[in-house]
Amino acid sequence: MARPNGGSDGKTVSAAHGFPGTRQNASVRTAKSVEMPKKIEKPLSVFLRAACIGCIIALATLSWLPATVMRRTILGGHAEHFVAYLGTALLMGLAFQKSPRLPVQCVLLIMYAAALEAGQLYSPGRHASFQDLAFSAAGVVIGGLFLSMARTRVLSWLRRLD
Repeated sequence: MARPNGGSDGKTVSAAHGFPGTRQNASVRTAKSVEMPKKIEKPLSVFLRAACIGCIIALATLSWLPATVMRRTILGGHAEHFVAYLGTALLMGLAFQKSPRLPVQCVLLIMYAAALEAGQLYSPGRHASFQDLAFSAAGVVIGGLFLSMARTRVLSWLRRLD
């Protein structure tokens, strides 16, 4: 009678690669890694990292502008915080896919938002706000969740371009 792991000859077969010598375990499933095509990986990586660094610099600059120089959009301050940190979290997650991991990136970005918010105490006419920090953190978390769900789809789309 044939065994589900590849035969009745007594050899075991790996679940991931079909190599002899390891046992197949139905409860352990390996996820296929999706990699970006090599011809667009380097320029895209450089662009995404530059855009991420640009966002981080823009966040600091805009956070510490004096109140007399600031211009608000029609969205209002809370929505501006949410959108700015959502975009930065998405760019950071795409730019740094391997290290540090996405949850670590989100925590670092929230800590950066807290530091920028605290720094507003020293900017003329500005004040720190826990509500602004909460909207910034919400943008980071939503961006991280969206990215974790969409990352494999985006990479598989990029792989088809190859």
